[in-house]
Amino acid sequence: MLRVLCEDCTASLDNKRIVVHQDIALLPGSHLVKIRVGDITEEHPFSIGPSEHVELRPERDKPKQIGPDPDPTPPVEERSGIHPAWLTIGFVATAAFGGAALGSYLDAQTYSDQLQEKRLTGDTEGAQEIADRGQAAEVRTYVFEGFCAASALATIFVAAFAVDWKGAPSTKTGKQTTLLLGHANLSLRWQLD
Repeated sequence: MLRVLCEDCTASLDNKRIVVHQDIALLPGSHLVKIRVGDITEEHPFSIGPSEHVELRPERDKPKQIGPDPDPTPPVEERSGIHPAWLTIGFVATAAFGGAALGSYLDAQTYSDQLQEKRLTGDTEGAQEIADRGQAAEVRTYVFEGFCAASALATIFVAAFAVDWKGAPSTKTGKQTTLLLGHANLSLRWQLD
């Protein structure tokens, strides 16, 4: 069944004029209704099944929606801190200072071993230079250890107080991952609030 609802209009169904505000029996399938209001003609193609009922109105006569849109865009929450990926800088800096401290320590140990060897052989030539280089390497090692510790503490501080661990709003469905272990499956589901 088809009904065209409008005031001061004319309508046609598949290029045949029809009476508005009356039920019209239709064969199932695709049809075209043209509704003319004043100088404006609107085309409304549609398909109908055997027991369906279709009501059509011109665009100007459609009821206006009051209230919010049916699918409003959710508000975007602003982040309250930095993204966790920025911690990578802290991790890399800590690892670099730690690696430099280790390399400097090994260098200092080399000078220490050379100085010990000179003492055992009684050879004093160049011993002062080796001792000075060893002492400089030892001081350099302490400096790198200090930078490593400061970088680690700064990274921990940033992770604890400046990172927005929540990030985007979480869904209530949570996350799931599956681990395949031979013939057994291990599924983990978690939800972060």
